[in-house]
Amino acid sequence: KPGTDPTVSTRPTSSLNIQNHEFIAAIFQRIPPNAFAAVCSKPGNPEAGGWRLKQVTETMRLSNEANNYLNYSSFCHSEDGNTFNVRKEQFVAIHFLMLDDLGTKIPIDRLGNFEPSWLIETSPGNFQAGIILDKPITDRLEAEYLVKSLIDAGLCDPGSSGICRWARLPVGING
Repeated sequence: KPGTDPTVSTRPTSSLNIQNHEFIAAIFQRIPPNAFAAVCSKPGNPEAGGWRLKQVTETMRLSNEANNYLNYSSFCHSEDGNTFNVRKEQFVAIHFLMLDDLGTKIPIDRLGNFEPSWLIETSPGNFQAGIILDKPITDRLEAEYLVKSLIDAGLCDPGSSGICRWARLPVGING
């Protein structure tokens, strides 16, 4: 927790009681036509078995007792209209950026006075920060360049590359 380790920022924190569906709706307010947000939810050990991708719907509710993730891009169905996947070929727009491993690999103080849209502690002393874009970026090359620029600037874990990245949702477990 911040303040218990000298390498971790003592930045003040607050906690909101927000459900995953409210969190997703706040981020994906300007989703392009025929595009969908994507989540993955899995109980227990995330290393065991596969992950099931789900297209976000207004009535969707995810278990609080599962590993819950949200993709930071929206996607369309395949050309045949039958398949929904998180792939570059089906990319429609990027809606937020994520800074990963703040507090452990990247000092939170690197943010200076910048206030991210949210900060989620994913494991003790390790955080993901989200930055909601005012307008989604629909140009895939521009989105890829922006994500790569964050990594090159040392503000994100190099494993966070690509426009099909997953971010932890605020309610769930870290299995």
